[in-house]
Amino acid sequence: MISKKKNTSENARWSDELISQTSKLMFNLPLNIGQSLHMKNINGKFGKISFKDLLTEKWVVINKATDESYCYSSCDEMIRGGWVID
Repeated sequence: MISKKKNTSENARWSDELISQTSKLMFNLPLNIGQSLHMKNINGKFGKISFKDLLTEKWVVINKATDESYCYSSCDEMIRGGWVID
């Protein structure tokens, strides 16, 4: 009997290229005060990070639909949490 893995957010993954682009661009984006960086999650959620938070390296993604905050200790942790640049 062959067992197949379900494609859920637990085992779904962004491409290595998108993960790499996200990691590199987080520190090199031309944003202005008041602007946000748009993000997407592997689980289908969409969020944003404020320019102010990026400047101070606070990795807080705000869910666009619910305003819920997702806080991470680093950019790498945020990416492991499923968030990449949209």
